Amino acid sequence: MTEDKDKKIDDGDKIDDGGGTGAKSFSEDEVSRIVRERLARDRETRAKELADKLGGDPEEIAKKAKRLDEIEEQNKSELDKANAKIDELKAALAKKDGEIAEIKLGETRRNLIAESGLDPAVWSKFISASDEDTIRQQIEDLKAALPPANQEPAPIGNPPIAPAGGANSSPDYDEASRMTVAEYAEKRRSGQLT
Repeated sequence: MTEDKDKKIDDGDKIDDGGGTGAKSFSEDEVSRIVRERLARDRETRAKELADKLGGDPEEIAKKAKRLDEIEEQNKSELDKANAKIDELKAALAKKDGEIAEIKLGETRRNLIAESGLDPAVWSKFISASDEDTIRQQIEDLKAALPPANQEPAPIGNPPIAPAGGANSSPDYDEASRMTVAEYAEKRRSGQLT
């Protein structure tokens, strides 16, 4: 009956569970130490059994496992590098796609401006839309703001003053009334008109 109350430990010590038989009592720290030792022996036994199954020395298997971990870590860093390169290339491709789209948009603007009868080299800077319908609308708005093609533009600056007495017989006045804006401006700059 006494043996039922006492529990046997592998090292042969008995734990007194309060039955008062005089068996050795263990503190909590001692029980923890005994359990740790037992677990360590159990792990070692299992490692040896595994090594026997795998056909090698436990230390050799541990080295190989460590080397495998190192290789996996190296592969992860190479994978990270490859993924970073892929992201970099994707960004460069997106940038190039944007540049191509801008070039095509500029070409579309120039073509639509030319179709409308305006000079793309002069007027394309006034068209800023990014879709064809809005580009066409901006071109129509621009054309509406311009004077008709057959109308002579008004001279730049002040036209020459008519001679006293109300007669418009001044050669400068007559000549200026027949000039285009560009011709008038050039003659004024060169001093040919007063």
